[in-house]
Amino acid sequence: MEVEDSGAPSVFVCDTRRVGEVPAPGRQRSPSMIRHPHFDLHLHDAVELASPLGSAVVARETLSEWPLRGVQRIRTADGRTTIYKAQAEPTVEPQFYVAAHRRFSPLPRRCPTRTAPRALLEDVTAPRLSDLAVTVVDAPRVVEEVLGAIAGIGGELPALADLRSPPGTWCGCAHVSRPGGAGGARRVPARSRGGGDLVASASASPGVLDALAGEMGIFTATCAGKNVFIGADSAVRVVIDWQRPLYGPVALDRATLLESLGVDRCP
Repeated sequence: MEVEDSGAPSVFVCDTRRVGEVPAPGRQRSPSMIRHPHFDLHLHDAVELASPLGSAVVARETLSEWPLRGVQRIRTADGRTTIYKAQAEPTVEPQFYVAAHRRFSPLPRRCPTRTAPRALLEDVTAPRLSDLAVTVVDAPRVVEEVLGAIAGIGGELPALADLRSPPGTWCGCAHVSRPGGAGGARRVPARSRGGGDLVASASASPGVLDALAGEMGIFTATCAGKNVFIGADSAVRVVIDWQRPLYGPVALDRATLLESLGVDRCP
C-alpha cells in the first residue's frame, strides 16, 4: 500500500547526518547512496543532487513511498523545489519523460546515474483532477479529455510490453503463463497455480477479447485523478506516473480513471 504524506515531512537517515543537511566545511565526504530504511530502494544524497540541481539541497520531504518507488520534494538553497523519484525495476519512466518532449508530462532534469533508475522532475504547481469537484455527469467527458491528452503525447514512447496483438496470440501468452502451459509449470510456484489458472481463464473471456479489439494506444495502467494535473484554462496540463506503461487497449485507463473519480466503470 502506498504511504501518503501525513503532513509531517519524513526524513531518511544516513550515518549521523540527516538527508538534505549540507556537510559542514571540512566534513565533505565522497557521494554515497542512501538505503531506504524499509524498502529495497537507494537514493542519491544531498551532495550528489546539488550538481544537477545547481544549488545546495536544504530539505527533502517524502510525498509517497512503497516498495517499488519513493517520491520526494527537494528544496534547494535558491528557493526552488524539484521532485525526486527513485524506482525499482522494471520501469521506463525516466526514458518516457525524455521521449515525451514535455508534452503533457513534467519537465525532466538530468539526474546522476547509478544502477537503478531515478529521475528529477518539475514540481508541477497545479490542482490535481482528484481535488476538483467532478460530477458523475461530467466525469465521462473529463475522462475522454484526459485520454485525448495521453494520445496526443506522440513520439516514440517506451513501454514495458505491447499487447496490440491478435486475440489468438494474446490467449497463447496467457496459456504459457499457466502451469502446464509450454514450460510455465517450471516457473510458477505451487501456491500460485490456482492464480495462474484464473489469469488464463480471464484472459480468454469475451470482455477481455472485446477490449483487445477496441481502441489501442499507450496507457499508464495506473491512471487516476491524483496523477492528472489541470491548468488554469481547465485543460489537462500534465499526466504523471509512467513507470510501467503498456501499448494496448486504452479502455483500461478509462476504467481506472472513472473508478478513481467515484464513478461506476461498469454501470
